[in-house]
Amino acid sequence: MIHGQTHRYDFEVAFDQVDYGGVIYHPGYLVIYDRARNAALAAAGYSFKELWDDGLALVVAEVGLKYRKPARMGEKLTVLTALESYSRGSLSVKQVLI
Repeated sequence: MIHGQTHRYDFEVAFDQVDYGGVIYHPGYLVIYDRARNAALAAAGYSFKELWDDGLALVVAEVGLKYRKPARMGEKLTVLTALESYSRGSLSVKQVLI
């Protein structure tokens, strides 16, 4: 993730992500956001594997979600990921599903 830039992570909602009603089960959004963060880091040139190889790790300390509309199986969606702030010991990331 590069401060001031927004990373796009495109995906299609798959069968294994949805419940019986055909929509993403609410904790599934966290997995999608995690994949998008991983992709944003890799696109910035520093993948999670490289973090681990360097003896570093990122821990999610706080999550806030607002559900506005269900994501349905087969929909093509995008997660926008932006680094809002950072310091020596923390990152603040904003992610939006569109």
